[in-house]
Amino acid sequence: MKQVKCPNCGASFEVIETASFTTCPYCGYTFNLQTLQEWVHYFFPVYFNQNSAWLKLKSFILRRYGVPHDFYESSNITNITLHYIPLHVFHTEAEATCQSGKGTATYHKVLDLAIPAYNGFWFDSLLRSHKFSVRGRIFFKPSVLERGKYYPPNISSESAKNLSQSLVNSLVLREANESCKGYSRISKVDVNYVGLVHYPIWEFYYNYKNESYKGLIDGTNGRVMFVEYPLSREAKTFLLVSSVAIVAASSLGGMMIGSILVSNAILGIILGFIGSLVSSAPLLLTALSLKERGSEEISKKDSLLSTEEVASLIEKFAGFKTNIPVTFDV
Repeated sequence: MKQVKCPNCGASFEVIETASFTTCPYCGYTFNLQTLQEWVHYFFPVYFNQNSAWLKLKSFILRRYGVPHDFYESSNITNITLHYIPLHVFHTEAEATCQSGKGTATYHKVLDLAIPAYNGFWFDSLLRSHKFSVRGRIFFKPSVLERGKYYPPNISSESAKNLSQSLVNSLVLREANESCKGYSRISKVDVNYVGLVHYPIWEFYYNYKNESYKGLIDGTNGRVMFVEYPLSREAKTFLLVSSVAIVAASSLGGMMIGSILVSNAILGIILGFIGSLVSSAPLLLTALSLKERGSEEISKKDSLLSTEEVASLIEKFAGFKTNIPVTFDV
């Protein structure tokens, strides 16, 4: 930690060593720690308070398969925290041209990108895959510091800008390559910093029959980002029996097919057994797991970039590794 002095009100306070800018906890003034210049700072209001967020989480869980019948009455909150997560927001525009035998085609991409500006949560990967809204933000107020846990950025705006530029370039190039069979290249890119935004995320811990579970709720739109929940004994038994039945049926079918096609029943059994393990693996893993997980996040196929593309970009520009697809579509 290091001691700094607010250029607006003169108050002294501590910030982390890696911080590039901060917000004064006394007057709400946000400034660059090197130049002391004011920084554009916004936040999103909490439209889902603690009670409505908890009800949304329980409602989501109750719609899942196999949840115990007494879950609603027997689950209780043990801890809840409102996190104000910092985001670097950019307005990006990119243009790509493709030269082919049919001539030159031009492709455009315009996006507002919200890049998480803090690294250090157990849910970092969930933040990087979350679709943050950037519309509806309002200017920062000092009173926000009293409503939840506030985090100054520990990822620089320059690193986030480089990542934003790489993301929008990758997207417009992918569109050009999918539509045009010639040579594609970036002809224009413009990345403008909109400002720092603090975004509300609810973190819940709750108990069900002496077992602890956790969940995350977007405090602005109420989307369930992540949740753990219990499965009833009946549901686990059904899933386990179903997976065993799939393995048995596939092995028997493999034996019959192997006997007919290649006159080798043992080979058929082996191939059928392997195939059945692959097909029944999700059911088997769910049946054997202590906690089931769910979310309302977008599926992998809806991601802007593939896992490999985004992981490569993040490792290059943001300094951390991930195996989770990142989606900054807003």
